[in-house]
Amino acid sequence: MVMKFGMSQMVLSKNNGVSFEKMWKQTYRLLKSLDPTEKIIGPCDSWYNHNRMRSFLQFCKANNCLPDIMSWHELSGLSGVSSHIKEYRKLE
Repeated sequence: MVMKFGMSQMVLSKNNGVSFEKMWKQTYRLLKSLDPTEKIIGPCDSWYNHNRMRSFLQFCKANNCLPDIMSWHELSGLSGVSSHIKEYRKLE
């Protein structure tokens, strides 16, 4: 089974005050405790944002909860995909 987080980074904090990062860490640890081979995809943000991605990766590295597969949506068209991938690769 693969767990994918999807486009909830803004909804969570608006609805209940829980940050995406806190929810990510708790869910990540729960899933890995149940099945250490579980593949987790994230953060699956609605769009690529360099500062958001940098912050997310720093949090995950510091809390040992890096996703197995990185993902985000590219809904603005193909024009930004290449530059976003290059930006992300510099963050790895």
